[in-house]
Amino acid sequence: MKAVAHNLFNKLQDLSIWGSYFITDEGFLSLCTAKNSNFKRINYCGCYKISEDSRHWISTNFSRVLEYIQADDFGINIDYD
Repeated sequence: MKAVAHNLFNKLQDLSIWGSYFITDEGFLSLCTAKNSNFKRINYCGCYKISEDSRHWISTNFSRVLEYIQADDFGINIDYD
């Protein structure tokens, strides 16, 4: 996650890490503290090592980012225009 945050995050709009049960709070927060004004959607359903505190932090600090809690909902009705 740190490598993605450092090398790719400034280009991302969407990120689905659904079911990635090895991702920890440290990796998740390093990604989410990177700067990106284009980031719009994230799905971290099933990432049980991401704590409720980290989930709350992302909701509070990235109010414009949609958080998906169902894997099948991610990417539905996306309009990139």
